[in-house]
Amino acid sequence: GVVSAAGRVVTNELNGQRTVVAMIQTDAPINPGNSGGALADREGRVIGMNTAIQTDGTAGNLGVGFAIPAETARLIADRIVSGDPLESGYLGIQGQDPVIGDPGAQVVAVEPGDPADAAGIEVDDLIVAIDGIAIGSMEDLAAQVRLTTPGSVIPFEVIRNEERVTLQVTLGTLVGE
Repeated sequence: GVVSAAGRVVTNELNGQRTVVAMIQTDAPINPGNSGGALADREGRVIGMNTAIQTDGTAGNLGVGFAIPAETARLIADRIVSGDPLESGYLGIQGQDPVIGDPGAQVVAVEPGDPADAAGIEVDDLIVAIDGIAIGSMEDLAAQVRLTTPGSVIPFEVIRNEERVTLQVTLGTLVGE
């Protein structure tokens, strides 16, 4: 199959909780019964684990599949082996994609007392990177935060009043997981 996108954010509802994960998008055949198989590059290196297909709700598979990147699977496996918590990171903001089309996540509300508030993130900040990883949208931000272990101190780059500011954020734990 062909990889048509890397870092494609996929949202899903699971047990009443919204999950957000950055995935590899591929046209490799993924059907019921063969998900969980390896997605390999042309040199045979495993780059992901096939886990989902896009459907239209009636006709079935639309030919678009998604794989968890090998780095993400390795991160989770390392946490399990080392006994680290598997909970997702939590920031404590409400946000949206910028209306002017710039990349980033526009902060529209900050929960008082939560990690973003404690770090000094403000309403109207535009989050453009966390831990050196560019943020293209609110979904990108959610996927990156969720992958980060609670308690981690992460640099967030924001645009505030047309200036780039770096803030150190200690992520909390997403409640309900």
